[in-house]
Amino acid sequence: MKEFRIEFDSPTSAYYAGQIVSGRVILNLQDKPKKVRAVTIQFKGESKVEFSGQETVRKDNGDTANENVQFKSTEDYYDFKYNLVGGSQAEMEIPQGSHVYPFTSTLPPTLPSSFDGEHGYIRYKVTATLDRPWKFDEHAEGVFFVVTPYDLNTDMKAKETIHQEVSKNFCCLWCQSGPLQLVLAAPFSGFVPGQTVPLSIDVENGSNVAVDSVKVELTKYMTWKATEPTSSEKQDKLDLVTEELGGVVVNSSKHWNHQLVVPVFPYVNLNNCHIIQQEFKLSVTAKVSGPHKDLVIKVPIVLGSVPIAEHSSIQSTLPAPTQPLAPQQDGMQNQAPPAPIGLNVNNLYPSIPAIDESPVSPTSQGRF
Repeated sequence: MKEFRIEFDSPTSAYYAGQIVSGRVILNLQDKPKKVRAVTIQFKGESKVEFSGQETVRKDNGDTANENVQFKSTEDYYDFKYNLVGGSQAEMEIPQGSHVYPFTSTLPPTLPSSFDGEHGYIRYKVTATLDRPWKFDEHAEGVFFVVTPYDLNTDMKAKETIHQEVSKNFCCLWCQSGPLQLVLAAPFSGFVPGQTVPLSIDVENGSNVAVDSVKVELTKYMTWKATEPTSSEKQDKLDLVTEELGGVVVNSSKHWNHQLVVPVFPYVNLNNCHIIQQEFKLSVTAKVSGPHKDLVIKVPIVLGSVPIAEHSSIQSTLPAPTQPLAPQQDGMQNQAPPAPIGLNVNNLYPSIPAIDESPVSPTSQGRF
């Protein structure tokens, strides 16, 4: 064969969940005809997780020991296959020359987004196969990317206000100081990348211990879940934002109207993936002097791709990305998050052209 490849109609090979994936299989037989039973096309989406760890095993003599183990798991989301041409057990001959076989398939609307990470991935691909009698089959593969936006307006938790307060008293030998109180408030709990969120932070320091600084953090947690050879989990943490405000001296108080800018990154919807999970948490810490424990508020937040309508004006103006979409390379390495730059949060993803969604019968495709 001179040529056997997959070509997608989308110039970025990216599609929204629920959209029709379409393209063509291009086959060029340069020298002679080829006998086949069928030319098939298969669409498949799956996730895989793999990480190393230790497991306690019992030996034959009754002793226990730790052994290095590769923990793994897989999850399937989408698997669809049909014949572009042929299909019976009878052989047929594809003539010498160039042949084009169009294909289409409708993506389920609830697919998780494409994703690549340090310990796993979610990938989608199309495989064309020449089913050859009495010989090894030949294959051509094409990878496409799935984007599944998440509308925060559909999530009641994202619309909830944030209001939490904590306090503590410090003991010094026989003395007990007054309370140190920390209060955090925000108008909503759901953000989009690039959005500026107004935070209200109050520290009332009635204690005899100084607050050296108040730290604001936005943190991402990735959880990788394995099922083989036994159930196991691995969690990684990445600080997306770390900012320090001023301190609060003894017997005084401070109030901050702080503008938290959510870093810009391609949002990845993993809501329907059960072996790769992500969560985001906002924390405010009053770091105290001496050998005392800090006072901390930590609240879960929701990230999405469509902002809450009544708060959509509270955001930066950001330019649309110039690069085509690719899976997020999110290995949780200790790299600084991208600096907040202007970005239109409604255009976080590449322009995906409208696809002709008129039904196509698989049996009528690929004729020559």
